[in-house]
Amino acid sequence: MRMKKYLVQLAAILISSLSIGSMPLYAAEQNPSLKLEEAIKSGVVYSTQVSINSKEHEALREQLKLNDGGSYYQYQRLYLNKAKNEQQKKMIEDEIANDITNKYYKMI
Repeated sequence: MRMKKYLVQLAAILISSLSIGSMPLYAAEQNPSLKLEEAIKSGVVYSTQVSINSKEHEALREQLKLNDGGSYYQYQRLYLNKAKNEQQKKMIEDEIANDITNKYYKMI
């Protein structure tokens, strides 16, 4: 009787120590670290400025396609606006990347 009680207690201690020992390992698998590249990519994807800029870019590209019979001046103006829009998009993305990089390194 005593031996049975002792074995039950020993088994309970062994099982609880094994389960407690494996918890930190399981928690580490559940919580991955954030990488800088992923943070920048997410920042650009969820940016409203980039979204608005992309919509303007699409509109300018459609206007260029529809401007077959237009004057050279109109075509040139649309082309320059489209190029300006592309440059603005790259600047916005660079600003986002710079801001996220600075915040990322402050956290580390």
